[in-house]
Amino acid sequence: MEDMQKLVGIVDEHDLEVIVELGGVLGPGWGSLTDVENGKESALVEIRNSKKWVTAGGTIDYVIFDGPVRRLLYGNIPENIKENNGV
Repeated sequence: MEDMQKLVGIVDEHDLEVIVELGGVLGPGWGSLTDVENGKESALVEIRNSKKWVTAGGTIDYVIFDGPVRRLLYGNIPENIKENNGV
């Protein structure tokens, strides 16, 4: 935690913004989950990891969702709409 707090201090000192990319979790065993279960488990992992930064005093300025929305839409995108891999 001390190292994370030092990093928060450096980010604050240099007035940097923090962007977190939430891509969801895929790995062995995840394929057996339903879309709802996968989404819930992915969210719990991402929230737990983000809380480490916030607990150390950091802030998150932007959140980018890359993958979860695309994976849910894949195969259901109308032909006239180009797929965007990031939201």
